[in-house]
Amino acid sequence: MPYFLIGLNIIFMSLGQILFKQAAVFMNSKVSATIIEKYLYNPWLLSAVIVYGLATLLWVYILMSVRLNIAYPIMIGLSYALTLLGAYYFFSESISTLGIIGTVFIVVGVVFVAL
Repeated sequence: MPYFLIGLNIIFMSLGQILFKQAAVFMNSKVSATIIEKYLYNPWLLSAVIVYGLATLLWVYILMSVRLNIAYPIMIGLSYALTLLGAYYFFSESISTLGIIGTVFIVVGVVFVAL
């Protein structure tokens, strides 16, 4: 069960990052708005904060039963890989060959930590 919850937290963290990026895209599209208006009337930013808030609450719950030195590398490494894929898919951001190789190394390292 803890690894399922870590997986859910990875999804929340990656989704939060994607929503933060979309919030930035939204802010760039509102050229005539003030910076305060760009933050206050940004549904993407509000969504990102809510998702990150849920991820934080879930993270604390996870840490009640999983060692930090196991849970943290898994969560950070795999959320990095998932966010990279999300950036590619949703924002057409490029991924270099070295970026792919580095991500594979991160995922392999996560597997070793989880064993």
